[in-house]
Amino acid sequence: MHAKAEALGERRWHLGGVGRGIVIADRQRLTQAMMQLAQNAVQHTAAGDEIEIGSRVLGVEVELWVRDTGEGISPDEVERIFDRFARGGRKRASDGAGLGLSIVRAIAEAHHGRVSVTSRPGEGSRFVVVVPVDQPLGAPEALE
Repeated sequence: MHAKAEALGERRWHLGGVGRGIVIADRQRLTQAMMQLAQNAVQHTAAGDEIEIGSRVLGVEVELWVRDTGEGISPDEVERIFDRFARGGRKRASDGAGLGLSIVRAIAEAHHGRVSVTSRPGEGSRFVVVVPVDQPLGAPEALE
């Protein structure tokens, strides 16, 4: 996934960690979520900024993250960025519909997990998807 993400934009890409273990999940959907987070990071950074992608296993959960050194997100925007059609107030590099982060949330929740963000304006953002290593019902629920 790291190599795929590097093709999204000229940034200083770093691999922050590689979790080792078996995760029962829809690999394509988790890759889609991470690529969406990487694309968002590219949109909110400039050439030369740093983007880190990583994963780690924390007991019965796996944590996947994308961290960037871009513009960051204001506290009032953090509360709504995962809502459908939500768009940040800053100038954007794309004319997206504001669906990307809501799709990431839907993928995380379909895996009985969650997504969160830690961000400060001017200091960048860290998006984290956490899912259990084994699905409670055996397989991820279908996405609507």
